[in-house]
Amino acid sequence: MISHRNFVSFITASKLNKDCNFSPNDVCISYLPLPHILEREFVYSMLAAGAKVVFFSGDVQKIKDDLVIVKPTIFLSVPRLYSRFYEVLKSKFN
Repeated sequence: MISHRNFVSFITASKLNKDCNFSPNDVCISYLPLPHILEREFVYSMLAAGAKVVFFSGDVQKIKDDLVIVKPTIFLSVPRLYSRFYEVLKSKFN
């Protein structure tokens, strides 16, 4: 079972990790469901750093439009969406 202590521990670890230097200037878009543990920990870490978290419009098919509007500086995703982006870019450049 994941406890509140686990979340606090993750946030502390992300603040100490030099590769996760989130700042108040950062903006991310949240489109994964919050029960997804990676998304929840990421949102908490961003908020703890004072960064902005923008929640997507609700339609995954329109995530591209949301990205254009939000202009995130950090984008957390899952491999399935990265594969979709790759296929779109690959077809445009062929």
